[in-house]
Amino acid sequence: LVFRNGSDTELLCVARDDSDPRKATADMMYSHIALGSLAVSGLYTVVNLENHTIGLAPKGDLQSEVSDDLCIPSRTCTGMQTYYPPQNLCEDPQCSSYMLMTLDEETKTCKWSSMVPVGFGVLLTALVTLDLVSHRLYKQAIEKASEFNQ
Repeated sequence: LVFRNGSDTELLCVARDDSDPRKATADMMYSHIALGSLAVSGLYTVVNLENHTIGLAPKGDLQSEVSDDLCIPSRTCTGMQTYYPPQNLCEDPQCSSYMLMTLDEETKTCKWSSMVPVGFGVLLTALVTLDLVSHRLYKQAIEKASEFNQ
């Protein structure tokens, strides 16, 4: 945070360039943190130029000053939605990640695509038909084999 310019003067870097894509990760070491004047006015701020660190401490009693009165109440999610606290919203489930599933907009749950029950019915009918045909062919083969042995 502290650097020396061309005239050997120490300068404090308040905002650094975060345009390097290698640093755009979840690691907080490279994250840009900005504090406004209102936040800084409620903190004791100490800048140590020797070891390049900044210390912050609250000025008042946190227990008496903390209040949720002005906060927006948390949303109530329905169905299979999940609550995402940083944005205070409910995220819909990723039904498209599952084969043959779609999102029901009214209940916010994953449901089978409308063609799935029809497809299962057709498949079951085909299997039953094939089973009956194979049984009939089996019986015919047995009859012919018994005629051949006589």
